[in-house]
Amino acid sequence: MSDKKKEPSPTGKKTIYPVYINSKKKISEGRRIAVAKCCENPSPMEIHDVCKHLGFKVEMQADKAYSRDATQRGRVIVHLKDASGKLIDPTVENKGDILEKVASLIPKLQSRSSTDNNHDRCRWQEEE
Repeated sequence: MSDKKKEPSPTGKKTIYPVYINSKKKISEGRRIAVAKCCENPSPMEIHDVCKHLGFKVEMQADKAYSRDATQRGRVIVHLKDASGKLIDPTVENKGDILEKVASLIPKLQSRSSTDNNHDRCRWQEEE
């Protein structure tokens, strides 16, 4: 993202495809933030879980495909504002902010670090 600060979203709804924060993708393939801030191969469910953990209202759309690559299935709609139009998290004003925050938290998901088949997706690694 550029250093220019973008205006807060008037509707408060942002669509996130996993490719937007995938460190394995090029900008021409749809990545939206710097590789250093991305995570490796995020899933729509991981994005959903992180956004839910951050307190946002989220909608999972597993049947939707990314327009540049129809094999990339799933997207998440994140509501940055509550019903009154106030930002849920004042540090997240636009799409770039939410993408960077989500990408930084996905590697901390317990499902990313455990080798067993623990199906509790929302558990987080303990900070050391």
